[in-house]
Amino acid sequence: MINLTLQDLVRIDSATANYTQPDSGWVGVVWVQDATFWVDVRDLTVPQGATLSLFLETAPERDDELFRAAPMVAGGTNLTALTTPDVVIVKVLLNQAPNVPVGRWIRWRLELDQQGAFDVTLRILACCNPSGGGR
Repeated sequence: MINLTLQDLVRIDSATANYTQPDSGWVGVVWVQDATFWVDVRDLTVPQGATLSLFLETAPERDDELFRAAPMVAGGTNLTALTTPDVVIVKVLLNQAPNVPVGRWIRWRLELDQQGAFDVTLRILACCNPSGGGR
């Protein structure tokens, strides 16, 4: 198993123009077949009745449109249901037929289902199982 940090502790709010991980943070994982993500949510504020979802996305190339088409968990992970601080575990296991298996690159993206101010403080760690190929 190989451990990696997909996102170190960061605060993201609605004043941020982009709720997608910057391309400098995308992680190359061509050597991975399975990944278990620990999403450590320290603080979360969303508008009444809103849902903030985390999408863990993968792509064969470093291209924004390819990532958006490939969430590893269909529908994302609802962070609003958490009682902060909390940790949610997201498994993307090849033998459990994920929505999209782990590709060459991974990143995160947040999506709020309605207009309004929000903020979240989180970090995302992963434990990865090599596919048998070299790293």
